[in-house]
Amino acid sequence: MKIKWESIFKAFTIFEVFVGILGMLLLVSITEAAGKPFDHHEAKGGMPVCLHKLYDSINSLKVCNTNLVYALTDLETCNTDIDQARVDLGICNAALSVCESNQVSCSEGAPVAKTGQTTSYAAGDDGDLQAGVALTAPRFIDNSDGTVTDNLTGLIWMKNAGSIGVSSWGNAVQSCSTLANGSYELSDGSYAGDWRLPNVRELYSLVDFGHYNYALPDGHLFINVMSNYWSSTTYAGNLSYAIYLNPINGFMSYANKTGGNVYVLCVRN
Repeated sequence: MKIKWESIFKAFTIFEVFVGILGMLLLVSITEAAGKPFDHHEAKGGMPVCLHKLYDSINSLKVCNTNLVYALTDLETCNTDIDQARVDLGICNAALSVCESNQVSCSEGAPVAKTGQTTSYAAGDDGDLQAGVALTAPRFIDNSDGTVTDNLTGLIWMKNAGSIGVSSWGNAVQSCSTLANGSYELSDGSYAGDWRLPNVRELYSLVDFGHYNYALPDGHLFINVMSNYWSSTTYAGNLSYAIYLNPINGFMSYANKTGGNVYVLCVRN
């Protein structure tokens, strides 16, 4: 609760005016009685001494009033700083709440998901330690529009993994970039340019190393899963080749971009 400094300041001002008027009336009375101007330095006692003290008190009150104005200004500045600090604290608390509810986005460095392998074959191996960001449950959601959402990565995939079929790498890139609502069983309201051929990390994020045939997470929701899917990533060892994923065994390899025996699965944000 803020102190009503304005009210206090007004009270001092009214009192000062009252005392000043009283002092002037007394000065006029003394001057008229003595027939000469009043000089408080020559006053010896009685009423002149009282007026002298009153005169000094008025001056002291003026100084006090001036200091009070300065103090009031400083207090208002302080209150403004406090209000800004409260706003900053609110922003900080909101960011902290987001961080606490979403460990993936607030982790230091790039978070890496668990592989899905839970069986241990040696102390300290993957199945024993199960290091990484915990997999979400449920991992996938059927959007009922021809797409599924991966809650771990936030990526949206075509549900029918066999609808586009096989293609050369160049045609695969083109097919995904022009994919839109109304084609290949999609009713998601998407437009051409929303979809893309997944890069190697996006594609590899689907692999669950605790499974084989297919090496996909439990409850993945994909239908018509085939073998070998193009990624948009070119193989650095030979620029005529691109990397693909075999979801049956989880292996990744590379093939000539002009080859036409690799399937297409598109993704979007």
